[in-house]
Amino acid sequence: MCIRDRAQTTPVIPPPQQEFEIQKIPKKRKTPIEFSYEIHGLSSDKITEMIEQELAMDKADTLLITTKERKNALESYIYEMRAKIGGEYAEYTDPKTAQTFLSLLEKVESWLFSEGQNQAKEAFETKLSELQKVGDPIQRRYKAFLEVIDHDILLGNVHTRAIEFGETLNKQEHYTQEDKDGLKKFIEEQTAWKIKAAEDIKKSKRTVDPPVKDSEYTNKINAIEELIKKLQ
Repeated sequence: MCIRDRAQTTPVIPPPQQEFEIQKIPKKRKTPIEFSYEIHGLSSDKITEMIEQELAMDKADTLLITTKERKNALESYIYEMRAKIGGEYAEYTDPKTAQTFLSLLEKVESWLFSEGQNQAKEAFETKLSELQKVGDPIQRRYKAFLEVIDHDILLGNVHTRAIEFGETLNKQEHYTQEDKDGLKKFIEEQTAWKIKAAEDIKKSKRTVDPPVKDSEYTNKINAIEELIKKLQ
């Protein structure tokens, strides 16, 4: 076989074909847009008006709360004083005053739950003031007696300490006889005052102010303590 024949019989292999992917590219279009804007604000007059409205509402709320507080205070005072006039304050209130005060408490309580339901705060304050004119002196008298009784006990303790100090002082040689006699006389004077004050308080009616003031006890206590401090 000749070379030409052999070439004719050899199969021809075609080259491999390349694969391609077709992509669609979107088109972009720019269109200019014209626009405008406005700023809408409140005028100064409108702002002032709104502030005044807010303040007015706050004032109204405050007044409502205050009115309720005054009403509750009046109601509480009525209940408290009614209970105490028949209890711990009974000894410190003469029968006539007690009866008058109880009637007044009842009258105000009746008003409170009828006409007083929708009253202004000034009305509650006025009613409370009327009651306190009668009730406050009773409360002060009660507290005054408790205070003088407490200070009488305190004075007794200080007085005892002064006596003990005087006994110790008498045994000390470096104290002069004048110091010893002066302390002895001072203690005797304080003892006499304390005994009389205690008797006066015991005999005193509780419907009047105490015959001895709390400040008098305080002065006696301070005088004893100052003398002891001076001699120590």
